[in-house]
Amino acid sequence: MTGDSSLRAPTDLKAQVQEYLMYEKKRYNIPQSLRATDKWTIFTVSFGLWDLLGFQELEVEFAMHAIDNSISELFRQLDLLALNGATPMKIVLTQMMDITFLPRFQATRNDTRDAFAETEHKSDFLVAYWNAVLLRTAIEWNNNDLFLLNQNAVVMDLVRKSQLSHEGLFDASGIDEGTELIEHVDQPCLKVLSGGSTAKLQADVAEKCSEPSAHLFWLVSH
Repeated sequence: MTGDSSLRAPTDLKAQVQEYLMYEKKRYNIPQSLRATDKWTIFTVSFGLWDLLGFQELEVEFAMHAIDNSISELFRQLDLLALNGATPMKIVLTQMMDITFLPRFQATRNDTRDAFAETEHKSDFLVAYWNAVLLRTAIEWNNNDLFLLNQNAVVMDLVRKSQLSHEGLFDASGIDEGTELIEHVDQPCLKVLSGGSTAKLQADVAEKCSEPSAHLFWLVSH
């Protein structure tokens, strides 16, 4: 979804956790009188989208095994935060959204109809399996307060409201002509140009939109 204005690809979760723990260690070298005292810290973790997009290429049995491993690794990193963080944590963890709505997925619609339908069906199953494993593991995890965010409901609501608005229709949610909506729900802000790669998102291989806040999604690659 919409990201910041940087074209630099983010580091993976493990690297981000290590960076944060190093920052925390250095911060507490500052005399207490010169630093703010934190009562608790909120982490919002969005994890697994690129993993799941890659798992579509696997046989279902292997994709399920890969999902199990990915979520196990997610909670290993959360354990590191919980055990090494200086303050109590509250974690907001996003569930996986329906990836068939992503521009990257829809870009494959030009494939044969049967192939697209098969991939779409597999993706729906893998998303459901991901969220089931995530929920089960979250229930069993008791290191800190953890909240699961239904990301799919949030995204689908934005898509639905935009589509209704474009058709001049309104519903019981109360949206009207004065409601501020995201204008582009199917066109990403950042497009990788021909010959470019999502592994190296630099200005010479990517085209960025002029108004990122008007786009629901940030990136699509072919």
